[in-house]
Formats: sequence, C-alpha cells, structure tokens
Amino acid sequence: MVYFVILFIIAVSYHTFSYSIFLIKKEKNKLAAFGTILLSLLNLAVPVYILLSRY
Repeated sequence: MVYFVILFIIAVSYHTFSYSIFLIKKEKNKLAAFGTILLSLLNLAVPVYILLSRY
C-alpha cells in the first residue's frame, strides 16, 4: 500500500517537473520554472522521506 502512495507522489512530481520544462521552453519564464522545479523536488522528497522512515 505504501508503494502505491509513493508511485502516486512520483507521478505528481513528474507532472509538475514537466510543467516547469514547458515554462522554460515555451513561455521563456525561468523564474517561474525555478520555483516550479523547487516545488516539484519538495513535493517528492518530503512525503517519500516520511513514508520510508516510518516503515
């Protein structure tokens, strides 16, 4: 069950990261892309760390 949650978190982070790539390439907005990449990494790191440290 925990691994399905981790897989879902990875999928959401991948979608957020791909949106940041879109911001860099199409919109030419590097500041927003940096913030989105940071958000994506935090979205991935914190829950996975908590889930893996508890189990």
